[in-house]
Amino acid sequence: MQVGFLFHMQVYKDFKPYVAEGWYVDDVEIVAGPLLWRNSESFEATDFWDHWSSDNGTWEVGVPTYGPTNAVQGVKVAGTILAGDYCDAYFGRDSRLVSPLVWLPASGTPTLGFQHWHNFNLDDYGALEVRPAGGAWEELQRFTGTSNAKWYSGTQVLTNYLGREIQLGFRFHSQYNKNGKAYVAPGWYLDQVEVRSGSSGFTPRRSSGTVCTSRKAPWPHSRPSTPQQAGSTGWRQEPPTVRPLTRTWASFLGAGRMPRSGLLLDHPDTRQSVQPGD
Repeated sequence: MQVGFLFHMQVYKDFKPYVAEGWYVDDVEIVAGPLLWRNSESFEATDFWDHWSSDNGTWEVGVPTYGPTNAVQGVKVAGTILAGDYCDAYFGRDSRLVSPLVWLPASGTPTLGFQHWHNFNLDDYGALEVRPAGGAWEELQRFTGTSNAKWYSGTQVLTNYLGREIQLGFRFHSQYNKNGKAYVAPGWYLDQVEVRSGSSGFTPRRSSGTVCTSRKAPWPHSRPSTPQQAGSTGWRQEPPTVRPLTRTWASFLGAGRMPRSGLLLDHPDTRQSVQPGD
């Protein structure tokens, strides 16, 4: 088996350069074994990204220096960029923070509880979603506007999924803007995510499946000039002990984006292919 990271840039009829920062990949690893649901999830553990995942970038875990600038408990949170406004783009953006699988009890009133802080611009929003194992995502709640610069409690009853294995998703959406302007704000921050049954918490069974998580995989060999240094944001916060995190591979390490498409990074990292051209 080989794993590839394909970067694609669309060709436009007006031949204008619609570019962005590109794609940065770090810490790629295949992990086998059960995924751990911590009840509650406080985002403090160093192996957080071994069990949770995020699609389309945006979500980070660490100490916030923007937005709420503090956690409800401990020092770490999950947020849509911890040190500034979330990113916007000509085509908008959707990025989901995904929990490990969790088995709900067959009876009772299992209820999701979480602390969150949000400040969204215009038509942007955050959505709480759930899906049965292997199923489609269902939106349960949507959050818009601001939380008035305060953390507050969110809840969601999960009785429709009694006795089933589910995943939770926290989806951030940035609206597509036809004028190409970036309408941004501090975004969405989460802390203390917990599933409870009645008045007391319970320990859900772990998933017995396997997972592939994002770990180490640089592209062109160099130290990144944008965004932050390797391992500082994004998929995983702490550098692995296997080898030092001193390099990151990316679609383009300088400002802007590569002026052509078709770049493919092959795995293992002893084989690299860039098509067309280097």
